[in-house]
Amino acid sequence: MELVRTRIPRRFGLDPIRDIQVLCPMNRGGVGARSLNIELQAALNPAGERKVERFGWTFAPGDKVMQIENDYDKEVYNGDIGYVADVNLTMVNSLPASMGVPSPMGSVSLTRWCRLTL
Repeated sequence: MELVRTRIPRRFGLDPIRDIQVLCPMNRGGVGARSLNIELQAALNPAGERKVERFGWTFAPGDKVMQIENDYDKEVYNGDIGYVADVNLTMVNSLPASMGVPSPMGSVSLTRWCRLTL
């Protein structure tokens, strides 16, 4: 975590969230993508009051997210990376909460949380 949070950004003048991408070969396990994403989120962008928890993930403004399924209607595709601009907490407990994610086509409002990962 120190490497991503402080050493690389200080050495090269990078933003740890926007400029650094951490890759790992697996999704599961202690050093898999899921565990690393949870630890990186806690270190780089801890969730404040405006957050939504869906499908085992916590999404908050400033989080880096990746689309994991094509959404042709919104022109957002598998592998597209964006950042949570805002979280609309309307109806958060009965699902349709939404978030704005900037994309190459402009900001996109998303409600299909299962299509995103950190």
